[in-house]
Amino acid sequence: MAAYSGIRFNFKRAVVDHVFGIRKLLWPVLDLGDLVHRTLTGRTQYPPLSARQKVGGSIWASIAEFDAIGKECLALLKGITGLQPQHTVLDIGCGCGRLAIPLLEYLQPTARYQGGDVDREMISWCSRSVTPRHPNASFFHIDVFNSFYNPELTKQARDFRFPVQDGSVDRIFLGSVFTHMMPLDVEAYLREMARMLREDGCALISVFVITRARLSGPARPLIEQKFRFAKDGHRLASEKYPELDIAYDEDVLNGMIERSGLQHRQPIIWGHWAGETGMSSHDFLVLEKAK
Repeated sequence: MAAYSGIRFNFKRAVVDHVFGIRKLLWPVLDLGDLVHRTLTGRTQYPPLSARQKVGGSIWASIAEFDAIGKECLALLKGITGLQPQHTVLDIGCGCGRLAIPLLEYLQPTARYQGGDVDREMISWCSRSVTPRHPNASFFHIDVFNSFYNPELTKQARDFRFPVQDGSVDRIFLGSVFTHMMPLDVEAYLREMARMLREDGCALISVFVITRARLSGPARPLIEQKFRFAKDGHRLASEKYPELDIAYDEDVLNGMIERSGLQHRQPIIWGHWAGETGMSSHDFLVLEKAK
C-alpha cells in the first residue's frame, strides 16, 4: 500500500497564503482553467484546484493525486478497522471530500456519512457538490479558532461539541488532524470520540508519536530536525506557526487516551516518518471505547 501523505498544510503554503497573499490573486484564474479541464474530461465531481491544494499533495494537486490519496485512506479504513458498507462514518477534517468521494461509492445508500472541517469554504463546496449526489452524506463546519483557516474566531476546539448523537458512529477517521492540534484540543476531541462511538466502533487517527526508543536511537536526529522545539509532552515544527506540525510523547498521548474513556484496540501502527520501516508517513492509532 502506498504511503498515506495527507498533510493538511506545510510551511510553503503558510507563506503563500498568509504572508504574501499570492493565493488570493492567483486561484480565481487557476480555478477557472481547472474548471474547464474538469468539464472537458468529465470530472466535475471533484473539487476545484484551490480546494485540492489546501488538503495537501503537490503544488499542482492534480485530480489523479487527489483521487489516489482518497482511495488510500479508504483502503486504510477497510484494511485496519474492518469498515463495512453498512457502517456509519464520521470524517473529522474531511476537507473538500478527498475521502468522502470514494467512500460514498463504497457505502450503502442507507449508511450515513458525516464530514466536518474548520474550513468553511470546503464544507460549503461539499454540501453543494457531494450531498446532491449522495443524500446519505452531510457536512458541518467546525467553527473554532485555527491560525490558518479561522484566525478571526475565539472559540477553541476544546469547547466544540460535534453535532453527532451519542453512541451513533461505527468508524471515525482523522487524517492529519491531531498532527496540527494542541494538547488540550486533542484531549477534548478524544472525549468527544468516546461519546460518539458505538460500543463496537473504533477510530483511526494519524499522528506523530515520539517514543523513548526513537529518541534514544538513530531516529533522534530526524525527530529533532523535523520537530525542533521541545515543549511539555510534545514537540513543534515551528514556534511561529504552532499548528504547522506537532508530535506527541507516547506517554502523554496514552494518558490523554485513557482519561478520555478510550483504549487502544491494537498496538500503534508505526510509520516511516522517523526513518524507520513503516507503511505510512504517519503513525496510526486505532482506538475504541474503554471496556
